[in-house]
Amino acid sequence: MDTPTAIIVPLLAIMVLYFTMTLVRMMRTWRVSPEQNRKKIDNSRRIDLEDAKDRALTNLRDLDFEYRMGKLSQADYTELKERGELEALDVIKARDELQ
Repeated sequence: MDTPTAIIVPLLAIMVLYFTMTLVRMMRTWRVSPEQNRKKIDNSRRIDLEDAKDRALTNLRDLDFEYRMGKLSQADYTELKERGELEALDVIKARDELQ
């Protein structure tokens, strides 16, 4: 065996071993236990419900503002406010049940 081959073959073997070990370590971190997956889903659901609650409460504040500005009739305001309050209540109940 000549000198370049004697140097290149062991270096290639070391590189292959290094990359294989790196891939194995990466694959171990990719695995997620069912408990971790459930927590991730619960956190995602909790964030979605918090966002929905914020939107519902903001809509109610905007509705009050528009009514005070005279942009809505009393009948429209009452109907929209009742729907908005029910939506906000449903979201808050769902969020509380998750906790």
